[in-house]
Amino acid sequence: MPPVSVPTASTSPGALAALPGSSESPASALVQTTGPATLTAKAYGRGIKRTADGVIYTDANKMIAVHYAFYKPGGKKRRTVEEAEKNLKVARKTLYQWKKQFPLAAGQSQALPAGAVLTKAIGTIRERADADNLALFRTPGYAAPSTVSIRPDGLGPGAEAVSNATAIHPGFISPDLVEQLRKIDEKIGLTEAEKDTLAVRVDDDVSKAAEPFVSESVRLAVQTKLTSLEPGTVALWTPPQQRFLAFWKVLNRLNSSEDATVADEEPLVTEQKLVTFLNCYVLRKNPWLGHEGVDTNIKAITNLWQCQKLAGKNHHPSPREGLLVRAYLDAIARSRVALRELKYDDDYALTLRNGYGEDEFHSVYKWFLSQAVKQRPNAYRARLEFLWQHAIMGRAGDMRNAKLRHFYISELPQSEPQRCVAVVQSIFEGKTNKNGRPERGVVARAKEVVRCPVSALAFYLFERYHVREESPPDFSSRSEWYDDRLLIDPSIPATRTTGLTAEKQCVLL
Repeated sequence: MPPVSVPTASTSPGALAALPGSSESPASALVQTTGPATLTAKAYGRGIKRTADGVIYTDANKMIAVHYAFYKPGGKKRRTVEEAEKNLKVARKTLYQWKKQFPLAAGQSQALPAGAVLTKAIGTIRERADADNLALFRTPGYAAPSTVSIRPDGLGPGAEAVSNATAIHPGFISPDLVEQLRKIDEKIGLTEAEKDTLAVRVDDDVSKAAEPFVSESVRLAVQTKLTSLEPGTVALWTPPQQRFLAFWKVLNRLNSSEDATVADEEPLVTEQKLVTFLNCYVLRKNPWLGHEGVDTNIKAITNLWQCQKLAGKNHHPSPREGLLVRAYLDAIARSRVALRELKYDDDYALTLRNGYGEDEFHSVYKWFLSQAVKQRPNAYRARLEFLWQHAIMGRAGDMRNAKLRHFYISELPQSEPQRCVAVVQSIFEGKTNKNGRPERGVVARAKEVVRCPVSALAFYLFERYHVREESPPDFSSRSEWYDDRLLIDPSIPATRTTGLTAEKQCVLL
């Protein structure tokens, strides 16, 4: 029987169609095929990844690399992935992709039929010494084409450039630098004093007598900037900021053993430092980090730059707006597109249908009514939140921060055959509104009563002031009712002015 060539993600359609059962994974195709324990791949044509020094990433070479990087004889690891990455000269991301493609080469236990090609191939790899496997992997699989083999018309197998999308990607680090980054990983961390220190750099033309006033005013501006953020945002941004400062402090100390002053200075945020931090730390630690995770790190470091700018220490432009950051984000986006193709991600997840349609929406608000019939606590409140947020396209915080004084009624003109009432909500505080900017959310009556947000508001207020017999607001003066919240927790006394927490808001669900 001739040698078997295993289809990969880059195999041409013609080669894939020539193999029976080509819709299955390469490993399963090998298991079902009997014959000589050899795996070959053509060193010419399209679809085979090759490096500049002649190494061809055939399936046999991929299994050698997976065995070399991940195999644990007796449960003991021979080397770290970083060491394998350096010796094989293959990026970590690519190694993990190959591990998913050939998990049996990594030592995952699974019974294979005797005589299968994959069984013999993996057995042969395990019989060799690691040095022999490494030498075999690094052996060039082809020589550079001579001028005689080049067609006069410029066409042929070498006419198209070979894609290197899987070789270089965001988070790629040269193996020569991986060892130095491991030293940073071991020493990274800040003391509590370093975390809380806020040094202020006063302008040169400020006198000594005026320095305390300038420092105090700048600190006040920075603290005001920090306190304007939501507690959840602060908790989300603080770890990336601390890791950024620690990363650059340790990196500066690697080559600054003689100059301790340079090593202990607070790193100033710049565009180049931000991109280096993303590439050498964030994406190296987690190559699969999504767009939201990368953007969170960028926002956190940009906020750190703003604090340094307010403190008078950083005179560099905003790192978020630079061309280098934009180019790097474009590279990440292109890499994620290639990754989606490689992983066969579900494209349905990115469509408008990936949510609830009209039927599902009907089931949701009917479910809230069924919970109210069962006399579940806060069912009317939760139904109001759902319908109202859907109507104004608002966030949960828009309802959580709402007070009774933020609502008023306006009748829509020319409404026939009966009057149509709209309820207007004034929004002065939210996730993207920290300066009291007036915003409006308008909700009109719906034709179907069970899905009407105005009806849901009426049900909730009736339950609150009539069923639970809460004392109505005192409209004699503004100070008596201006602090009353719309959404309250009836199980806790005296919550008319304190409102809800995020945990209490979603208690029904």
